[in-house]
Amino acid sequence: GNVWRDARNVDFQDIKFSVGPGIRYNTPVGPLRLDLGYKLRRETGESAAQLHFTLGHAF
Repeated sequence: GNVWRDARNVDFQDIKFSVGPGIRYNTPVGPLRLDLGYKLRRETGESAAQLHFTLGHAF
């Protein structure tokens, strides 16, 4: 996520969006998550997608 030092500096144009599939598997230490996000507004030189691997709950 994005973090700004001051609420006056928040620029919603800085927020990036993606869509895509994901899978979950419950483990004893929390869910294992694998997500593939396709970037909706790419900048020059950025890849088209991003793979995310997480162990634990999102907050």
